[in-house]
Amino acid sequence: MPTLVQVTIKTADAIPENFITNNFAVTGDVDSPTDSADLMAAFQTFYGTVKTACFPVTVAQNAHEFKLYIAGGPRPNYPLYENVFNLTGPGSGDTLPSEVALCLSFAGVRIPGLPQARRRGRVYLGPLKATNNVLGRPSSSVITAILAAAQTLKDDIDDIPSAGSWAVWSPTSGTAVSLTDAWMDNAWDTQRSRGLIRTLKTMEPLVP
Repeated sequence: MPTLVQVTIKTADAIPENFITNNFAVTGDVDSPTDSADLMAAFQTFYGTVKTACFPVTVAQNAHEFKLYIAGGPRPNYPLYENVFNLTGPGSGDTLPSEVALCLSFAGVRIPGLPQARRRGRVYLGPLKATNNVLGRPSSSVITAILAAAQTLKDDIDDIPSAGSWAVWSPTSGTAVSLTDAWMDNAWDTQRSRGLIRTLKTMEPLVP
C-alpha cells in the first residue's frame, strides 16, 4: 500500500491551534525504521529550504512532527511511524498575516479517460515572511526556492528503497500517482483556518 506523510510545523508560541499541517504521499509501503527515518530526513531538508526562503520569526526551530500512515488504512488508522525533527534555526523576519499561504501544486501525467482532478494535489506553505511580498505578489525568488526544494524532495524520495516516488493519493480511486510536474502561481492563497487563535481581548467602556 502507498504511504501517507503528515508534517506539522510548530510555531514559536507553542499554541497547537496555530501549528501548520500538510499531507503528502509516496507510492511505496515504507516498511522499515531506516527508510522511515530517511524519509523524515528528506522532508527535514525540504522544510529547511522552505524555512530559509520564507519562514518568519513565528516558526519554531525544534520538535516539528512527522508521521507515516497506511494510505486508505482501516480506521482507526494509527501512525506506522512517529518522530520529530529540528530545523537548523528558527524562522526570522517579520511575518505576513498567518492566513497568507503559498500553494505548491503537483500532478501526475495526464491520461485520457482518467480524471486529472484525482491525479493532482497541493500543499499550502506558511507562515510567510513579509519580505516574500513584492507589490502584492509572491517574490520570484521565493517561488524559485520552493520549486527547487520540491525537486530535491522528489530526488531524495526516489533514493529511498521502499518509498517508491513522491505521489498524489486519491481516496476516491484508492490509487497513488507518481508526480511528473510541480508549479506555483504568482498569487497568494488564503487559508482562513490558519488564523491565529485569540490570546487577548481589549475592551473600552463607551463614554455616555
